[in-house]
Amino acid sequence: MNFALKLSLKIFLTGIIILSIALIVVYNNSYKDILTSESKHAQLIVDEISVSIDQNILEKVKTAKAVVLAPILTKSLDESNAHYSSLSKQLRNEEIQSQNERWKTTKDHSDSFILKYTDNQVSQFLKNLQSNLKGEYGEIFLTNKYGALVASTAKLTTLAHGHKYWWKGAYNDGEGAVFFDDRGYDDSVGGYVLGVVIPVKNGDEIIGILKVNLNILGALSDLILYVHNDRMLKSHEEHSGEVKLIRSGGLIVFEEGVEPLSKRISSKLMEILQFDNKNSLIIEEDGEDWIVAVSEIGLTSNIGDYKFGGDFESIDHKKGNRGESWLIVNFLSMSNVIKPLNLILARLFLIGILLSSAIAIIALIIGFRTAKPIVELMEQTDQIAKGDFESRVSVRRNDEIGLLGASFNEMSKYLNDTTTSLDKLSAEIAERKKAEQSLKENEKQLRELNATKDKFFSIIAHDLRSPFNSILGFSELILESSKRDDFSNILRMSVVLNETVNKSFDLLNNLLEWSRVQTGRLMFKPEDHQLTQIIENGVDLHLLAAKKKNIEITYDIPEISIKADINMIRTVLRNLLSNALKYSSRGGNIEITGSIENDSVRIDIKDYGTGIKPKAL
Repeated sequence: MNFALKLSLKIFLTGIIILSIALIVVYNNSYKDILTSESKHAQLIVDEISVSIDQNILEKVKTAKAVVLAPILTKSLDESNAHYSSLSKQLRNEEIQSQNERWKTTKDHSDSFILKYTDNQVSQFLKNLQSNLKGEYGEIFLTNKYGALVASTAKLTTLAHGHKYWWKGAYNDGEGAVFFDDRGYDDSVGGYVLGVVIPVKNGDEIIGILKVNLNILGALSDLILYVHNDRMLKSHEEHSGEVKLIRSGGLIVFEEGVEPLSKRISSKLMEILQFDNKNSLIIEEDGEDWIVAVSEIGLTSNIGDYKFGGDFESIDHKKGNRGESWLIVNFLSMSNVIKPLNLILARLFLIGILLSSAIAIIALIIGFRTAKPIVELMEQTDQIAKGDFESRVSVRRNDEIGLLGASFNEMSKYLNDTTTSLDKLSAEIAERKKAEQSLKENEKQLRELNATKDKFFSIIAHDLRSPFNSILGFSELILESSKRDDFSNILRMSVVLNETVNKSFDLLNNLLEWSRVQTGRLMFKPEDHQLTQIIENGVDLHLLAAKKKNIEITYDIPEISIKADINMIRTVLRNLLSNALKYSSRGGNIEITGSIENDSVRIDIKDYGTGIKPKAL
């Protein structure tokens, strides 16, 4: 495979790899963003629907509460309660039971006994309310405080209601509460019914119970679809999921195109909702992922003065509520959510393929043009390899390849001019190798010389630092004493300063001695030196630095004379003390001890600085 084709293929494959990586990164980031955004959007929809349903039901409650304030209701309840209150409890129960049996056995709705309750002033009032809000109300009826019927818009199944769960829920042990009776499907109304039960009070006393059966599902379904579609238009989404109104037990109250309470949500989702019915979540069902947003309708969760419940089945209704709340659930298919992202990425991939192909084709053309002079150069190189130093390439370019051709021609000319025979070439090679070896040896000596020089300069800088620090410190003390006219202290400091300067000169002499040490020469003078005096002088030189860091220097040295290179001993002592002070913490201690071992003296300097890690030794 030639150069141009290889270059073109590499560019194409590189483009595909980069494109694939970029698309994967974009997909992952976009997927997370879309997932978060759609989950929030789905949750926003169910929360808004939940609030709207709460508000809708509260409006119904407000209307019913306004009805119970009508004087005609309180007047009729006072009369009915007065009649039953005049009877003993046993006689009252017997009369209510007797009337209830007669009510149930009377089939003729035009019977005078039935009309007594369905065609009186209160029932006419309730019927007018029913007709004014046509289609919204089912049965409306009023019972006294004993549960006996006072008035109704139609013949009910029973006349006595004091034993029923909804009546007891609204009565609430005499405290009174708004009770929502989720009856499910009511045969008497022919639809899904939610009963709103309102206690009628005279002061703090409950004198009756009003029940309004609402044909609720039509209003709620319109409300659900309106909010859902409105949100979909505002967000410019083609699909915002499938919204359902369900009971917390799993029965579906409303789903577009499905008969109420005829279906259940999946057991898997039901299991999840048992633990979390307040947030968006993702589930996998039937091989597909779904975003599920859930929001509980507040009025159905038995909060405050509102009670919600029912009975599963009775004479006139079926599939009632058994203490379950209502939930709004939005199912959003992940395949629909990421469909726009997949379309965008598919288009980007196609565009990337086209661009990579175009670049590869251009690279192929350029490669052929670029490779042509290189091929010529290779052919002429082969000629040079065969010993034909007369070979030349045609140079017709001003770029790097043209410069390469010119260099090649220069090289050929040089080889032709300078290489006359193999022996001469071998001799020249040998000479060059010899010169290279000499250069390497010189380079090695130079590096060693530089290393020695750098080490010597480092020692000079290190040794000069301590005495000059002392000189600087004493000069500052003299300056401060002169401001206070403390001449005795000035004199004392001047003496110390003079000694320090003399020691600095000694140090310079010591550095000269050190330079001789580098050549292997030590200076042993015949006289003896007092070891304690050497240690005291070294300590005095560092007292000022020790005082600034509040460090105490103690020493216990045998009083003996030694023979040694005195300048080297002072240098070593000064280096060890200055390092100990430098790396010790404030308030520390430096101990100097000496001992005699055979014919030698051992000096130990111990500090409590940071030290050196064992692995660095």
